[in-house]
Amino acid sequence: MRAAELIGSRVVDADGTQVGVVHDLHFRLIGRPDGEVECELDMVECGGIAVGHRLGYGHAEMTGPWPIPRLFRLLSRRSLVFGWSDVARLQPRLIVLRVRRADLARRPVRGEESA
Repeated sequence: MRAAELIGSRVVDADGTQVGVVHDLHFRLIGRPDGEVECELDMVECGGIAVGHRLGYGHAEMTGPWPIPRLFRLLSRRSLVFGWSDVARLQPRLIVLRVRRADLARRPVRGEESA
């Protein structure tokens, strides 16, 4: 499966409640015994707002005309993050989770994790 097939997919929880749309994928690097490094999908970020993330405004270090980064950072707080292990099944343009929406973590905005 390609990452492009996941971006934009609808996400529903175990009860069938709409969670949002996938707008970011988080990978982790894993070192293999032969010295090679591979990427593994770790977390998926979804929510109602995606454009700001794609433009980089979900991150604290992004700058621009003052109201734009502030607006997108506020909207990005609605993003939810789930582990790839929380996926029950995949269908074309649909991800069904094995957990409830209420159990998903809110995505911390970079630079504001300790606040």
